[in-house]
Amino acid sequence: MLKAKIIFTILFAFISIQTSKADDLKKELQKYINEIITEVKEAENPEEKREMLNDLFEDLQSAFSIAKNSPYVPEEDHKGIDELQSKITDRYYELNGLNGFNKVQDYNLNQFASFTLQDIEQADTLLTISLTTLLLIIILAILIF
Repeated sequence: MLKAKIIFTILFAFISIQTSKADDLKKELQKYINEIITEVKEAENPEEKREMLNDLFEDLQSAFSIAKNSPYVPEEDHKGIDELQSKITDRYYELNGLNGFNKVQDYNLNQFASFTLQDIEQADTLLTISLTTLLLIIILAILIF
């Protein structure tokens, strides 16, 4: 139900206002990720936290891949998507101790979740992605998760 509300809100704002800025959509993506991070922090056991974070990273990667391959995404947005994918891939590797990263310890999962949110919030690449592409990524991320 939460997904439907978020999708409706995004679509309504996009269709009725048409003056939405990429910054507003960036905030919407951050809000979506923040809700998941909050759920991670509220989870009682480390396995559940780790699974939720892995699901988030995989869903974002899927959304980025679909958006990048969409005919509606301009070629100039591909670099920004690639940078976001790289950030998320690094967080995934770090969480799971892959590709030279040390695995995030169970007792550090809440802190890691907060760090991940801050990292995405501070991503300058979101500002270089067009409004249409950002909207597509948000909708795909919500639908996939």
